[in-house]
Amino acid sequence: MLEVASTVFQYPAIVHNGDTSINLHKSRIEGTNLEETPRWTLKDRNSLEHGLPSDPGRIIYYRDGVSESQYSKVVETEVSAVKRAFVKLRTLKKWKEDIKVTTIVATKRHYARFYPIEKEDKAGKCGNYQPGIVVDTTVTSPYFTEFFLQAHSELQGTTKLADYFVVKDDVNWNVTNLAALAPPAYYADKLCERGRIYLRNFLTGNPSVHGSLRETKTAAEQVRRKMRDAKFKPVKEKAIKANKFWPRKSTAEEVMEGLHRDQVAKICREEAMKEARKVWKKYVERSRKTPWKATLDGMMF
Repeated sequence: MLEVASTVFQYPAIVHNGDTSINLHKSRIEGTNLEETPRWTLKDRNSLEHGLPSDPGRIIYYRDGVSESQYSKVVETEVSAVKRAFVKLRTLKKWKEDIKVTTIVATKRHYARFYPIEKEDKAGKCGNYQPGIVVDTTVTSPYFTEFFLQAHSELQGTTKLADYFVVKDDVNWNVTNLAALAPPAYYADKLCERGRIYLRNFLTGNPSVHGSLRETKTAAEQVRRKMRDAKFKPVKEKAIKANKFWPRKSTAEEVMEGLHRDQVAKICREEAMKEARKVWKKYVERSRKTPWKATLDGMMF
C-alpha cells in the first residue's frame, strides 16, 4: 500500500507560514525522514530574518494518522529522529539549550461524540457544545494525558472533538491550553492530499497501472504454484490411486501456501512502489525533495 507522508515546520514569528516536506513511502508508520527534513528545511534560513528563535530548546511535535498500537513506534523511531535532527542543528548553530520535545498524537477519525445536557451549554441550531469544551476524564486514558477538545462551532451536524494523546512530554506543557488542532498538523494533512494527486493513477484504478501490477502478481503466483505442485502433487496422485479421491491439503502445504502468499504480496508492493516512484520523480526537480515547483516554496501555506 502506498503512503504519502508530509512534515510541516512552523516558527513563532511566522505563524502564517511553514516549511514543508513530502515523501512517498511503503507503510504508514514508516513516515517521512524526520532526521534529515529539519536540516533540509532550515539549511537556507536566517534565524533573525525568518523568525526562527536563536535557541529553540522546546519543540511540540504533532502526529496525525497513527493508531494506538503504533504510539510506541512513534516514540521509538520518530521522536528520537526529531531529537537527533535538532541536536545536529544545535551543534551547527551553537545553540545552548537542551532540546526538549513534547509529542502529541492528534486524532480526528474516531467515533466518540459528546452532547450537552444543560441548555446553557448548547450553541447554535445543531445543539452542539459551545466552543472551548475540554473532556479529560471518564472516557480518556486513566494512565496517560489524553483529552478531547472542541475549538470551533460546527456549521452543520454533530461536532467531532479532536482527540489529543500526549505520548511523551519532556517540557511539561499545560497541554489543555491548546486552542485547536495545530495548524502544522492540519496543513500536513492537506499536503498529503496534494501528494496523492500526483499518484492519481495508482489510487483510482487506472487500467494501465493496475494491468501491469496484475501481470506481475500472476507471474509470481504461477512460479510459486509450480513449486508447490512439484513438491506435493506426486504425493496427492499416489493418494488418489490408493483412495480414489483427492486428499485435502497437508499442514506443510498450507504453511508453504501462506509463505508464498506473503511473498507475492511483498513483490506486488515493491513493484507498485517502483512504478510510483517513477511517476513521483517526474514532478521532482533536480536537487529538490518536493514535487511542486520552487516558485511555490515559502508561499504554499
